[in-house]
Amino acid sequence: MQDTAGDAMPEGFVIIDPDDPFEMYAGPFYARDEGEARIYGFRVKPHHANAGGAIHGGVLMSFADFALCAEAVRKAPGEVPVTISLNADFTAPAQVGELVTARIDTLRTTRSFSFVRGELTVGDRVVLGCSGVIKRVRREG
Repeated sequence: MQDTAGDAMPEGFVIIDPDDPFEMYAGPFYARDEGEARIYGFRVKPHHANAGGAIHGGVLMSFADFALCAEAVRKAPGEVPVTISLNADFTAPAQVGELVTARIDTLRTTRSFSFVRGELTVGDRVVLGCSGVIKRVRREG
């Protein structure tokens, strides 16, 4: 499907892992640095909708997993994330055309695990709260 001007991401957002086929298919998912923080985002498209016309919960869970994992390894070059647990609380729907963003905080880091949490929002509206435990594995090769 060809993006239209209304589907475009705001300036500064870039795809951080164009080689991940699922993230490109499910999203695509983007990120933008704001000072020391990184903001993750994607634009809700018609194929993200459920039968009721709002975003499918599975899409929000996929985006939450992407954002939690990306944040867990953001400052760990050479490591790849593996989700151990992911918790989510759905609080509001998102609609086709809206920009969903995620802000993720790292609560604790050990030698091989990151404990992360965040919120997915549309503007000031929280659509999902999430947390997870991410194992960081050294990339082989």
